[in-house]
Amino acid sequence: MRLADHVTFLVPVLFGQLLLNLLLQADIILLRRFAADAAASRGLAVTAADTLVGAYRATQLFSFLPYQLLISVNFILFPMLASAVRDGDRQAIARYVATGVRVALLIAGLMVSVTAGLSDKLLRVVFGEQVAALGGHSLELLALGFGVFALFGVLTTVLNSLRRERASAGITAVAVLAVAALCVVRVRGAAFGEELLFRTATATSVGLFIATLSAGLLVRRTAGAVVAPLSVLRVVAAVALVVTAGQLLPDRGTVVTVASAALLALGYAVLLIAFRELGRQDLTLLLRVIKPRRAA
Repeated sequence: MRLADHVTFLVPVLFGQLLLNLLLQADIILLRRFAADAAASRGLAVTAADTLVGAYRATQLFSFLPYQLLISVNFILFPMLASAVRDGDRQAIARYVATGVRVALLIAGLMVSVTAGLSDKLLRVVFGEQVAALGGHSLELLALGFGVFALFGVLTTVLNSLRRERASAGITAVAVLAVAALCVVRVRGAAFGEELLFRTATATSVGLFIATLSAGLLVRRTAGAVVAPLSVLRVVAAVALVVTAGQLLPDRGTVVTVASAALLALGYAVLLIAFRELGRQDLTLLLRVIKPRRAA
C-alpha cells in the first residue's frame, strides 16, 4: 500500500477517534455549563454546581466499564476482518462480524446488569451517601446508555476494518451532535438538583441508542450481518430481569454489595443458558476476549 493510501485511511480514523473521545465527554461538558446556570438562577455560587458534576462523573466511571472491557474485542476483531477484506471473503466477513458483535453484546449485558442493578449501592460503597443520593437514579439509565455505546465502539471498529472509515467518522460526528442537541433540549433550564443529572443521563442514553442503531444498520448493509435479533431480545430480557432483581437486594455495606454483584453476574449467565443463548463454545470466546494474551 502506498503512503498516500495509508494517509487516506488513517486521517478519517484518527478524526473518528477524536470524535469518539468527545462523545465520551460531551454530556458532562454540557452538564457543567447548565448546572452552573441553574445554580446562579437560584442565587447560589457557581461552584455549587461542582457537587452535581462530581456525582455525575462518579456515575460515568461505572458506566464506562463495558466500553473499556470491549476494547479487547476490537483488538481481536480488527485484524480478522482486515484479513478477510484483503482476501475478498464475504462469508468470513459476515461470520466474523456476527460473532464479534454477539460476544460484545453478551459482555456489555453482563456489565450493565450489575451496574444498573446495584446503581445506588455501588455509588454508596465507593463514593458515599451524597453521591449515591444524587446519582443512583441516573446511573440506572446511564449504565444502559453506555452499554449501548460500548457496542457503538465495536461497530465503528467494524466499519474501519471494512474500509468504511469515512462513514465511521461521519456516524460518530452524528452521535456527538445528537447527544449535544438532546442535552440542550432536555437539560438547559432545568432546576438545580438531582433532576439535572437524570435529564442528562436520559438525553445521553437516547442519543447513544440512536447512533448505535444507525451504526448497526450501516454495518449490516456493508458486511451482510450484524447480530441476530433473537440474541438481542434474549440479552435484553436477561438484563431486565437481573436489574429488577438487583434493585430488590438489601443494601448492607461493602461485603454484601460485592456478593450481590457476583450473584447478579451469575444470575445473568444462568438466564442466558436457560434462554439457550449461552453455551460452552461461547464461554471459550468470552475467555479469549477477557484474556487475549493467554488465548494468543
